[in-house]
Amino acid sequence: DYPPLFAYFQYGLAMIYGKIIIPCVEKYTTMNIMKLMLEIRENNVEYVQGQGYPILIVTLHRLSVIVTETVYLGALIIMFRKMVIKQNKLFILFLMPGILIVDHIHFQYNGFLMGIMSIAIYLFMEERIYLGTIVFSSLLLLKHIYIYMIPGIGLY
Repeated sequence: DYPPLFAYFQYGLAMIYGKIIIPCVEKYTTMNIMKLMLEIRENNVEYVQGQGYPILIVTLHRLSVIVTETVYLGALIIMFRKMVIKQNKLFILFLMPGILIVDHIHFQYNGFLMGIMSIAIYLFMEERIYLGTIVFSSLLLLKHIYIYMIPGIGLY
């Protein structure tokens, strides 16, 4: 149920994970993926309790969420540099408990997506309408839930 650009984003992450988790990823095909899972189980890989996922995979997911949230932090810094707002409000927005809890457990990459949305809003504020439209369109290709913003963007 995710748009195409998010699929490419996930594909890129999977390529990175493949290089980290399986040193010889080329030898594994969809036909012998069960063999891979058996190898992981036989080598006593630690699992996250109650979930059945190797700790390494869950840790990589969490780290990828944290790394991609730098897009959000960067966008907020750029926006707040132009606005006369105290810097502590920047960190209040960045450290919202909802994003931290949901993103770091459920891997939705909402901080990354809010960063792209913030970049689009900043570009609109700077009267760079075409570039802002391209960035906002990219956001829609990453996650369709932002479609509810189209009327407001269109009216602006």
